[in-house]
Amino acid sequence: MLESVSAETTADDVSRVTCRSAGPSDLASSMRILNLAPHCTIPPKDGADRRAWHLHEGLAPLGIDECFVARNVVAEGDKLTPMPGAESSWRDRKMLAALAAFASGKSYWQLKMLTPSFLREVARLRPEDFHATIIHFLYSLPLLQSWRGRKMRLLVETHNYDPAIYAGLRDGSRNPLLRYLCDQASLKSLQALVALPKGTTLVHVSESDAAAYREISPDLRHVVIENGCRVAPRATSPDYSAPGPKQLLFVGSLSAQMNQDALVHFSRTYWPSLRGGAKMRVVGSMPPSGVASLCIAEGWELCPNVSDAELEGFYASAHFAVAPFAYGAGSKLKLMEACGRGVPMLSTQAGVTGMTKLPPCVLLTDDPKEWKRLVQEWTPTPQVVRETLDFAEQVSWPALSARLAKLIADAEVVTIP
Repeated sequence: MLESVSAETTADDVSRVTCRSAGPSDLASSMRILNLAPHCTIPPKDGADRRAWHLHEGLAPLGIDECFVARNVVAEGDKLTPMPGAESSWRDRKMLAALAAFASGKSYWQLKMLTPSFLREVARLRPEDFHATIIHFLYSLPLLQSWRGRKMRLLVETHNYDPAIYAGLRDGSRNPLLRYLCDQASLKSLQALVALPKGTTLVHVSESDAAAYREISPDLRHVVIENGCRVAPRATSPDYSAPGPKQLLFVGSLSAQMNQDALVHFSRTYWPSLRGGAKMRVVGSMPPSGVASLCIAEGWELCPNVSDAELEGFYASAHFAVAPFAYGAGSKLKLMEACGRGVPMLSTQAGVTGMTKLPPCVLLTDDPKEWKRLVQEWTPTPQVVRETLDFAEQVSWPALSARLAKLIADAEVVTIP
């Protein structure tokens, strides 16, 4: 079944739902949750990291106690405990991880993310000690193998529609090893999906993802919690009528292949018509040499591994944020974050994949000539900015955490096969 969850859920709602659905051994006034996020590095570096972490942060004010197991730390309450053995390893080197995945027959992402230190931490935990367990990404579902036969409330955060995301990565590469690993990862994700017990709750970032997964596994519970944002309107903005080139801004994890492909697509498709009338600033963590070389070749400013304060300054000076994606899956958190600051966003159709409603600050076109016209001529009005910020309030992280809390409270108990 495809369900929607009210955005007006409050802490009192969560308490009432918990009391109604909990058995004698459950916590009545609050819930204790196990959240397994092997992809997530703290502090968060990319969109998937931020989604997992910010939804986690929003649960505590609702009276929910959570053990959040990330890639490098365990968070319980206000305490962050470094995970022993979580330092860099050969798994962080893409080619070594790819060769190991090929040799072992494992999914590349499973091998890379389910590290020995993470597995040791999970092995000491018992699902019976928690009201519910959240697992991020289908490639993490092998974690359930050690809990076969046990009863638990299980929620799976899918983050993307895996067949689409892996197909996009495969089709964007001529590397036969990468193409093979993408096909294997897609196959293993679908195998893990169909093995989930009936009644498992799948949390998707878009209605289109939910519909696609529902076609494959209609006996699971499919719900949507969109990607969110921090609502922090920029205090100042540039003069759109002033002469001179307009400032464009791309923000994203630069180690992610999809973001690298987006920058290459922007360079080939849109930058030729924008050059001379715009400046480009690329902001993100862990830029590889290919991204650095592209920025040098195109005359773009590369700003790696910036602080939160620096990022806010970049948003304040940007005329437009850009999402120049050639393919897409899930939904783009960078679009939501621009909306939360009232910054206009230029996007391709692929950049808004999964979004059914767009605020007026999101300008959507695949036509390079239209990109040039918008950069030269479009100016956000106060009403457009206000409507965009109103949209952002509806998908703020606290609002989405409240919706997640209700899902957790209502989750069905399943038996792990």
